Amino acid sequence: MPKHFTKEWSVNGFVVSFSTNGEFTIIGPNNHLYFGAPQYFVKPKDIQSVVSPHDGELKIDVCPDSRRVQLTTCIQGDVRTYRSQRMHNGIVKLRTVEELADLRTVSPQSVQLEGKTYTVRRSYGKYFYEHALRFPKGTEIKTTKHGCIAMLPVDAAQYTMISRTNDLCALSHIPKLKTIAPLQKRIPGFSSTEQKAIHTLLDTSMNEISLMLKWGKTSSDRFGTVFPRDWMETADISRAIFSKDSIDFLYSKALQYVTPQGEGWHEDVVGELRETHKKLGKQVVNRDMIDVEPHYLLGLSAISSSAFRRERKKMAAVAQRLYRMAQQRTLVTFKKITSHDRLHHDVFSAAELKGKTYLPRGNWRDIASSFGNANDAVAPFDVNAAFMPQALENALQAQLLSNTSEVRSVIRWWKSVQDLYRFSNQDGSMAFGLCRYGKKSALLTLNHLDESYYYFYREGTEQELLSFARRMKNPAYFYTSVGPVVTAFNNTIGLDTRSYHGTVIWPKQTAFALLALSKHITLGKQYGWSKDTVKELQAVLVDTVQKSVRAYVRMQHVPELYVCVKGKPVSFMAQQGTSEESSSVQLWSAIALHAMLFEYIKYSK
Repeated sequence: MPKHFTKEWSVNGFVVSFSTNGEFTIIGPNNHLYFGAPQYFVKPKDIQSVVSPHDGELKIDVCPDSRRVQLTTCIQGDVRTYRSQRMHNGIVKLRTVEELADLRTVSPQSVQLEGKTYTVRRSYGKYFYEHALRFPKGTEIKTTKHGCIAMLPVDAAQYTMISRTNDLCALSHIPKLKTIAPLQKRIPGFSSTEQKAIHTLLDTSMNEISLMLKWGKTSSDRFGTVFPRDWMETADISRAIFSKDSIDFLYSKALQYVTPQGEGWHEDVVGELRETHKKLGKQVVNRDMIDVEPHYLLGLSAISSSAFRRERKKMAAVAQRLYRMAQQRTLVTFKKITSHDRLHHDVFSAAELKGKTYLPRGNWRDIASSFGNANDAVAPFDVNAAFMPQALENALQAQLLSNTSEVRSVIRWWKSVQDLYRFSNQDGSMAFGLCRYGKKSALLTLNHLDESYYYFYREGTEQELLSFARRMKNPAYFYTSVGPVVTAFNNTIGLDTRSYHGTVIWPKQTAFALLALSKHITLGKQYGWSKDTVKELQAVLVDTVQKSVRAYVRMQHVPELYVCVKGKPVSFMAQQGTSEESSSVQLWSAIALHAMLFEYIKYSK
């Protein structure tokens, strides 16, 4: 398990975990914190079994060391509110359960002792979620201000915890996730012990993928949102692994809330938080992001013909919307702030938006600090140089755009946009800047692994791929002994291992980089590139996979992101001074392991 967790179970939409200080949480369906208890209320070794008898129900059998069970306090609420309260006023040290217990927004709405069962519950509309401590006959129980004290009988020193909800709206009827071909048993380049651990990770991650899709979510609920970008990128990096049915399902989920005008969406709030948003007149579907709409059209090359026929109307609306933007022949920036945003924005307060013209986020790097001081009219590389050109080309090929000279002229302009981001590093290596920004469209000359999107969705030149591969193995740029970082170490905007998109390692972005290398190894052979170039790309791919997978084996998990500390992989949240939380189970991370190994086996000996 990741070092941030002593132990963790993922069972049918529920994630049971212990933090490093011993705090115990159960996060489950509809992005709810069903139960949070102070450190050492229960210990990992006390838990005998974790099962889900039915959808929406979790049962945990506990056999403690002591007959005395003391719950001094507990918390309960929607995950986003819980997360924001833990990070109250931007403090770096997370607040504990005890520090949160008096806050109404993350406390049980009702507490009941009935017989030998102590239950805490929150309700919204006709729905509820609850957590119960069910003690055996003969237990002596006394309630306290925030909890209870139970003395178990001598002959039955064990009890059961049950988390439950009656809100099953998020359940999806998903097709069986079909793989095109199972990964071979023997994985070259790894010891027999490592291979056994790898196959355990493969089985665990596939189970995580199935459960997340079943409950219509893209992570273990640490953020309380649903992200279509995650579904689409999961589909894209698993094209060689999953069947068309599985790819179609992922893209159909991502297209769910597209408007008739072709406007995409970024996140969907669910459960109690959704009910709260409705009462306050706040958005339940967020449409801030600028990378989602072109990403829909990138999927045209991945989905089946039957899925295209089903989704054609939405895809056509998206294509027309993007083409109207593309006709301007100007870079796409983060969206302008509206008067509604200033009053009702779900993420940013009025104070945070004061004096700004544009939103401070708009693509997968959705933390404003990810772009340093480039926080005005940001036009990111990925959207403009990778997504927009290929999305327009795909729309033309799918006959969602008319094949006219004007359309072709617009697409040609966009296919040259990458040159607006091109620069040379001090060592002479070629790179693409992270964004252009401001009134003068200045270039942020920062090396970044988002460059892999360009090579994954489009085609690079031999010189571009050589530069990219060499920076992947250069410690001044992306290289670490446990996988490549998403922002180069030589960045000048202060991003480091404590930054969510800093010198940290995201398995999903590693997968994009490796798949891009694999694609260009094939293209290089077709186009007659130097044999030395092809050999060098292949060597970087093999070495990166080996180092990345060994990091996952060491962590016994494929996390959302992690860092390299003294040559070892460490959970992002295990660092002192980290100001952002990460997810312990993430859809695109889970599939990234499969995608990496699938490509690796082609080239390893």
